[in-house]
Amino acid sequence: MKTMLLLAALLALAPAAHATTNVNVTLDVGVAASVAPQAHQCTVSVPVGSNGTTVLDAAVAAQCISSYHVQHYSFGDFVDCIDGVCGQDAVVEGTFWAMFLDGACTAYGVTDYSAADGDVLSFEYSDYFTACTA
Repeated sequence: MKTMLLLAALLALAPAAHATTNVNVTLDVGVAASVAPQAHQCTVSVPVGSNGTTVLDAAVAAQCISSYHVQHYSFGDFVDCIDGVCGQDAVVEGTFWAMFLDGACTAYGVTDYSAADGDVLSFEYSDYFTACTA
């Protein structure tokens, strides 16, 4: 009996091995009207600390966006296409998907992002000259 009580007490004190806390992240995708007909915005729930591809996967699952593609470079992984609109697209030369966190241009790739509750992760299709200026 004492052994069972001790075991129950130890189990109650032990941290949950697979406890995952989810956070809500708003994905905001903006594009020029001449390139794509509409922007997308949705809020998805992902495990805390998830990277940007997990957020984008959740947005695909929620049908907020239909697809995305990430390109690996020596300096990081960056989104190069969302919903078939790709950087350096024939419609607008010299364009790419700039990533922003809570309105500030990021200096890191999509896989280096770490999700926190209430984040707004934005991707803006822009030209190289105006993407992170304001």
